Amino acid sequence: MADAQRRIAELLARCDLEEAQHRLGELVFDAARQAMPRNLPELAQLAGLRKVPEMFPGATPTARIQAAIDTLSLAGGGTLVLDGRILEVTDTIQLRAGVTIDGGWGGFRAAPGFRGESVVAMRRRRIDYDAAGYARATNLLNLVIDCNRQSGVGGLCHGNAQKDRVDGLRIRNCLADGWVVDGGYELFGQNFEVIAASRRDGGVAPAPGRRGLVVAASDCHFADGVLQHFPIGLHAPGAHNHFARLHAWSTYYAADPPLLIGFLDEGEGNTFMACSADSPRLADNAAPPGRENGGYGFRSGGNAINQRLIACTVQLSQYGDAASLPPPRTIIPVHCGQVRATILGLEVRDYGSAGFGPFVTTPSPAVMRETTILGGNVHEGLPTNLQLPWSEPGRFLPRLCIAGSDAGIVQARQFGAVTRIGGLAVFELSLCLGGLRAGRGAVTIQGLPDAAAAPDEGHRIGFQPVLSHWKGGEPVVAVLHGGGRELHLLRQSTGAPVTGADLTETTAISVAGQYFTDMPGDA
Repeated sequence: MADAQRRIAELLARCDLEEAQHRLGELVFDAARQAMPRNLPELAQLAGLRKVPEMFPGATPTARIQAAIDTLSLAGGGTLVLDGRILEVTDTIQLRAGVTIDGGWGGFRAAPGFRGESVVAMRRRRIDYDAAGYARATNLLNLVIDCNRQSGVGGLCHGNAQKDRVDGLRIRNCLADGWVVDGGYELFGQNFEVIAASRRDGGVAPAPGRRGLVVAASDCHFADGVLQHFPIGLHAPGAHNHFARLHAWSTYYAADPPLLIGFLDEGEGNTFMACSADSPRLADNAAPPGRENGGYGFRSGGNAINQRLIACTVQLSQYGDAASLPPPRTIIPVHCGQVRATILGLEVRDYGSAGFGPFVTTPSPAVMRETTILGGNVHEGLPTNLQLPWSEPGRFLPRLCIAGSDAGIVQARQFGAVTRIGGLAVFELSLCLGGLRAGRGAVTIQGLPDAAAAPDEGHRIGFQPVLSHWKGGEPVVAVLHGGGRELHLLRQSTGAPVTGADLTETTAISVAGQYFTDMPGDA
């Protein structure tokens, strides 16, 4: 070993780089030079090492690759160049501090019978820090990781990430979690795609709960990525992370596994900017949306206070087999499970499936009251836009309609409450518009929780509605119609109906009253 090192040093001294590189390939890698350091300083560092990992005759390609990475790290850092080659490995390739792997869109493929939990992993150790206590970063450039449909094998695992960088990453054919960042801070990832295995070519899909990207670290930055064919696109239990221009999608073809939740946020203060959840579905169409059953574009819970969604998109495609399409009004674009969420410029698109339900939901009125929503859009065919339904007992969700339809109306805030005493329903409701693109038909409020008794059809309830920011400027009365489950708003002076032409984009309506119902009520 010492003779070989001395020979390399002599070649370097004569600037015979080609021969030095060849001898170094024999010493550290293999005669075919599966991976080579990039430049003269790195070659010099390797040649001057006091200890180089021994390469026994007949060592496996996996052992040679690992020895190359270990040697570069011990030398203080360097670059491993793969030159576009895909190398088959039988166990996890362990990244080391200070090492850059430049794949040139080459990388590593899990061999049949692969023994590790992920194809590539980074776990920082005490020796990975310099004298000042700072970690030496690991960098991945234009690297391909092929999980090769091996059961339980993930793509990349960063443990205790610290200022590492990933620029250009393709993980494919994955049946486990694709890319996991487990602890640490300030990892920077951009230009990546993480793709699960699909059934299109007769293979199997990931198990329920598998995730494309898992970020259990803090202060990380991810940009310009695709998360494809995973049940959960991104899961963020870590805090104060930033995600920009990520696209989670699936279910465009019959064989694709369903995307149950595009973005699952369970950490404090995470920011999502211009991210897209594309075609979320339910695992069981007969069950309501939930963390296990899916049905969400963006869902927050756990410790996800102070979440920010900025210019994000949720859409439903018309592709996929008929059985995968969600039932009407079931998919929830955004569920805010914690307080102080901010939603700016949410865009919701429905391309023909009519699967969207309430656009923004919360678990309780307390959470709803601390949720800020600004902007948004209305697309043709959508029933409403931003809705915040109340789910506590005695609450209901009123719907404002024009000519019997709520298409083209942005109901930015809506809630109702009812108390039943015997057969008497005492209620109050409030609607606040955030946008309007509708016709001139009669204005009605639908969705009352109880049907009025038959004799009360057309009954004028006991309180006048209050309308603000509308064009009429006169008192209005509310009349029960539609089998006692809807209210018609009439001008008090003439009895003429209030129409869509009387409303503005910021009209607010409040109604309180009482009526007898067919319900037995409370004792």
